[in-house]
Amino acid sequence: PPHRLGWAPNYVFNQPELERVLRNRLSQQKEAHVFLEAEVLDSGQDSDMAWVDVKLSGEATVRRFTATYLVACDGGGSPIRKRLGIELEDLGFDEAWLVIDAIVNDEKLSQLPDTQVQYCEPQRPCTFVVGPGNHRRWEVMLLPGEQSSGDYPEAVLWPLLSRWLKPGEGRLWRHAAYRFHGLVARKWREGRILLAGDAAHMTPPFMAQGMVQGMRDALNLAWKFECIFKHKVGEALLDSYQAERHPHVVATTRAAMELGRIICERDPQKARQRDADLRAKQGGVIKTTIRQNMIPGLASGLIHTTAPGAGELFPQPRVTFNENGARRTVWLDTLAQSRTCLLAVGQPSDAECKRLQAMAKRIQAALVFIVSDGGTALAQAGLQVEEQGAVMAPWLASLGCRYVVARPDHYVYGAAPDLDELEQMVNGYLHSLGR
Repeated sequence: PPHRLGWAPNYVFNQPELERVLRNRLSQQKEAHVFLEAEVLDSGQDSDMAWVDVKLSGEATVRRFTATYLVACDGGGSPIRKRLGIELEDLGFDEAWLVIDAIVNDEKLSQLPDTQVQYCEPQRPCTFVVGPGNHRRWEVMLLPGEQSSGDYPEAVLWPLLSRWLKPGEGRLWRHAAYRFHGLVARKWREGRILLAGDAAHMTPPFMAQGMVQGMRDALNLAWKFECIFKHKVGEALLDSYQAERHPHVVATTRAAMELGRIICERDPQKARQRDADLRAKQGGVIKTTIRQNMIPGLASGLIHTTAPGAGELFPQPRVTFNENGARRTVWLDTLAQSRTCLLAVGQPSDAECKRLQAMAKRIQAALVFIVSDGGTALAQAGLQVEEQGAVMAPWLASLGCRYVVARPDHYVYGAAPDLDELEQMVNGYLHSLGR
């Protein structure tokens, strides 16, 4: 069956290549300016603007950049967060690990696992990760008394990999020692300055949620900034940023920490009991758990908390429709184009269509109908599409609803069984936006 969110649950990638793609895309945006090898010397704000003092590469003088808002994505040691005096809450996790990346020879690849493996062995817990192409990663727990920072000679690295890889079977690419923490900022906004990414939170890597936590921050802020700058919504909308993201990050981080405690157990007797407990819980059968099912939705903030589906991630089917006499198939998100989406299941009557058009206009939403007869692009009536595979229609049916409003960051504001409840929900959405 198709994945509920469209894309596969897990992906691996090469970070330098991803950064090249992102920078190439940024270079095509007239509004974006990238300054590499720049050093931020100071930051601050007043009632009108935020500012940063920056020393650019090759320049002797310091430049001051001003903006309506400043988003601090300056890492776990965030100087901006420290200048604001914002403390980090320690959720209680601190372990030293060494990450080793290698490029494996072609003839050796088939002798290594073909998927990620977690070795929960008390003598030295370890993670094996399959990267793109010939890239393989080993994450190795460092034991008490071992070097936990700085550079490591190959004479230290190769013995750690000897179970899987020996010199001549690949080349060591990079390595770095990390301390895995569970830390969350107590405050995410101070006036015109907001924290995002590692500046706001750090999570152990055991659910692979570090980078995507920051991406969720960015998406949450991006559509709210658009409401403020384009649609003249009041800046109080930004108060929902911490209200939504903080509890979500804490819950996700605690889940990652719990996995980490299972993985990092070094007492042999406790490890044997852990193994027995895990087997008993699974009934002696290996079961697949999709990681996304372990990640919570939104529990508070800008959602209609009493509505079905509120706070869930919006399902994303492939949809097909007729356009200029030809059939076209795209992801549903392609049609919403980073806007609010008002979606209905079933062929609408003329009266229903007019009422839905009016509601979509009020919240400046893309209006989409899931129908069963192929779908037609109708400029005034909204876009009628046929979904490929059973995703959206069964999900709404499970909620007892026909209509749903999804935010631009793909979280569900709420679903409704009829037009009257939908209208009340639309009114609530506008009120939440301050419009």
